[in-house]
Amino acid sequence: MSITGGEPFVHPRILDILELFSRYGVEEVSTITNGSLPLDKYQRALELIDNLIFSWHFEFLRVDHMKHVLNNLNRKQVKVHLMYLPGKLEEIRGVVDWLQDNNVKYNVRRIRPMTNKNREFNPPYASGMKFEGIQWGGAEGYYSDAELEYLSTFDKAGTAEMNCEL
Repeated sequence: MSITGGEPFVHPRILDILELFSRYGVEEVSTITNGSLPLDKYQRALELIDNLIFSWHFEFLRVDHMKHVLNNLNRKQVKVHLMYLPGKLEEIRGVVDWLQDNNVKYNVRRIRPMTNKNREFNPPYASGMKFEGIQWGGAEGYYSDAELEYLSTFDKAGTAEMNCEL
């Protein structure tokens, strides 16, 4: 069973909900979160479920909070989906280095930024973005050549699990 959202942890009784799965014989439970809540909520959740996946979005980056949370959870139960927002190459490199240094499983995912009908970036995506080298087009058209080169180092055939780095 996998619980996704929105953000499942905004439900005021999410821990009660997670507790129900073991009572009814569900063998494996995971959920995805954006990591914005206090550490103790995630610690309690990991007592009730098998896996917790953090979807790390750079639009709303809180690096220190996320590092604090990840540093205090069981690494065997945690994975990170790094949502690679175009224009954030240095931030991504820094986070990837930290994840590797701290033995946190992760994968890097390409995302498309929100644009308006004139292909202009909408807030919060426009904040701090650099546009050099961006060529409009398909899914790859949002990334600079340097970003695409970096992304290619994570490309592997197969499942998302195979794409997890450690």
